[in-house]
Amino acid sequence: MWRGKRSDYMLVSLLAIAIANGFFLGLTAYGLLATIIKIVHGHAPPFIFALGVGALSANYLVVVSWQRQRQLRDGEYQLWDPLPSTPDEHPLVSRLRGLAKATTLSRPPRLGHVESPEKNAFVVGRSQDEASIVVTSGLIEGLTRGELDAVLAQQLAHVEQDDVRAVGLADAIADSIKDLAELKGRFLWGPKAIVVDLVPFFVVVFAMAVAVEVLPRAGSGNALVGLFVVGVLFWLLFAFWQAVKMSWRGLFQAFLFTSFFGPLSVIEAALATPTALLLSRLVSRARVHEADARAVTLTGDPSSLVSALKHVEEVEDRGQSSWLGERRYSLFVAPVPALGRWPWLGRQLASHPSIESRVETIESDPNRDAN
Repeated sequence: MWRGKRSDYMLVSLLAIAIANGFFLGLTAYGLLATIIKIVHGHAPPFIFALGVGALSANYLVVVSWQRQRQLRDGEYQLWDPLPSTPDEHPLVSRLRGLAKATTLSRPPRLGHVESPEKNAFVVGRSQDEASIVVTSGLIEGLTRGELDAVLAQQLAHVEQDDVRAVGLADAIADSIKDLAELKGRFLWGPKAIVVDLVPFFVVVFAMAVAVEVLPRAGSGNALVGLFVVGVLFWLLFAFWQAVKMSWRGLFQAFLFTSFFGPLSVIEAALATPTALLLSRLVSRARVHEADARAVTLTGDPSSLVSALKHVEEVEDRGQSSWLGERRYSLFVAPVPALGRWPWLGRQLASHPSIESRVETIESDPNRDAN
């Protein structure tokens, strides 16, 4: 196998986090249901049901992530035009086919272009056999022949290692874990949701505390005022009952949060979602490095790939064009988020390594001249 295993290990780790999250959701559902059954019937269902519910929930989360990944690929940017498929009509098609012969692909991808001054390229398609490589007009006009061949080889590597599927799955898993955490926080035991739902309850309790402290003194010497105070207190009791009905979900969440579910949910929120996000970005960055290495192997010309990277380096400074939208996978280059005082965090959240890092990795590879 020509490419490294690091990104595969990270993708498996991300999948394990998704399974663990789904399994914990199933255990939580079982715990709540078992508690209700215990109160009503006096006995809880066997624990084996907890394992079954946990397994079903884990499987459901994985399936949802897989379907989300398919939807992401189905929604790929499609406003591109195919280049003429006859080699005599466009030389890039012929050169792409020549490079594809050195790969394990059964057929070369189609080649298309979009009208954009930005120098970039990317891959679209559901599978290797349906893949297309899309380059911008700015890339075609702004790079030399050797640099263009290096970019095409790098995009071929993305097709060969099925990066659109792998990185798309990593993103989908991270998004599913994030959505699950938000769902739990909204409907089960999220501290923020608890405070929001309990606002009416807090307001009425505060008003009752003030009334109990102030009103009895005001009405101690006057019967009429005393009746007024009693009326206000009865009104506050009614308002308290209404606040309880309005804040029942917050009270239920607060009860759950003070049980063992609370600490577990805090740990999960603090670790699962950020870890999944960082792992998805690590998978993407590792795949980019692997595609760079494969491109050097296909062309035998590391200097052209380095030169191409340096020529399109301004993408990192300017940010990508609006037509790219939220696309991340298989872009030749993508900007590293600028987070002001925390540039290191921007590098961790980036879908692509910096140009400097990629150039350094290419130039330091002892096997970069291998054919």
